[in-house]
Amino acid sequence: MKKFLKVLLPKNIYNRIEDESKSWFITCDKCGYSISYYDAGGLRAFATSKKFVFGKCPNCKKYKFLKVTKKR
Repeated sequence: MKKFLKVLLPKNIYNRIEDESKSWFITCDKCGYSISYYDAGGLRAFATSKKFVFGKCPNCKKYKFLKVTKKR
């Protein structure tokens, strides 16, 4: 999806979406592991609220809901 949007959108808009996605982090509440939403393979732009995603933490290897929050 990232490659598709990078080709489809004007460069300045895609760069804003990329920067925004890099400020959102997926965090495991058990071990504290954290990775940016962009580095995890996603895009998140123009969002204002926290959310949860279901996945496997690469550090503690547990399947769970991981918190997505914005870091400033």
